[in-house]
Amino acid sequence: MRRVYEVMHDDFPFDFSLFAMTLRAQTTGMRKGKTMGFWNFWKGGDETPEAEALEKEVQDLGLNTAGLNIAVDGDVVKVSGEAVDQETKEKVIMAVGNAKGVAAVEDTVTGADPVFHEVAKGDTLWKIAEKALGNGARYTEIFEANCPMLSDPDKIYPGQRLRIPQDGSTTA
Repeated sequence: MRRVYEVMHDDFPFDFSLFAMTLRAQTTGMRKGKTMGFWNFWKGGDETPEAEALEKEVQDLGLNTAGLNIAVDGDVVKVSGEAVDQETKEKVIMAVGNAKGVAAVEDTVTGADPVFHEVAKGDTLWKIAEKALGNGARYTEIFEANCPMLSDPDKIYPGQRLRIPQDGSTTA
C-alpha cells in the first residue's frame, strides 16, 4: 500500500523542537507487493541539500543509518534499504523530510506504515497514551519515541504530529 503524508513545519531545518506539522494520509495503491510511502513536506527553501549532508544530519541526531540508502532526486529524497528497526525508519523519514529544500520523501524501506497522532488543544502525553496505547502511564514511551524531536514531555502543542510507538519500537 502506498500512503502520502503531507507535513508542514516552520522554516527551520532540523529544528525538531518546532515539530509542528499537518499530516494528511491518502491511500494511493500498491507497488510490487511492498509498502511504499511518499511523504510530501513543506519545501522551506530553494536549495536542495546533498545526500551526504542529509546523512550527516541524520547521524548527528544519533540515528543509525546502517542498511539505508539516502539519495536526492531534485527536491525529493529517496530512502531505501532496510532500517535497523521501525523507529529508526520513521525518524529518518521525518529527519530528512524536515530539511530545508526537501519537498517530499519517497520511502521504500522495509517495515510497517508509521502511526502518528496530531496533538489537539488540551492534549497531554498522558491523554495521548491513554487513547493510543491504552494506559496513560505509558506516556514516556511516546516521549522516547519522539526524541530527539521532543526535548520535554510537557512541551507539545496543537497541530504537532507525534510518532506513536507500536509494540517494541521505542528503543533505538
